[in-house]
Amino acid sequence: MDRPLTQQDFAPYAGQRFTCEGHPLALLLRSVEPQPLSAAPNTAREPFTLVFTGPASDILPQGHHRITAPDGAAFELHIAPIHTPIRDRQDYQAVFN
Repeated sequence: MDRPLTQQDFAPYAGQRFTCEGHPLALLLRSVEPQPLSAAPNTAREPFTLVFTGPASDILPQGHHRITAPDGAAFELHIAPIHTPIRDRQDYQAVFN
């Protein structure tokens, strides 16, 4: 992609499962959350965070991962596991400043 990714690139995929290249689990894109502009005042795009959910039994390690949507669209993202108080799942985030 020739431009920075935006919230609008991911909004149609909310509620869909992404496969992770080289890893057997799938991540559900639970939400696309806008962040306050004051968090990054001089950026070329509006900051946002993607929140994914995966199984609690198999953790995707933090790092760069190629994920693919059901329609075949693929994205290279830095994904990190985050604190998940609910024990039956593991949440992850990808942050765009």
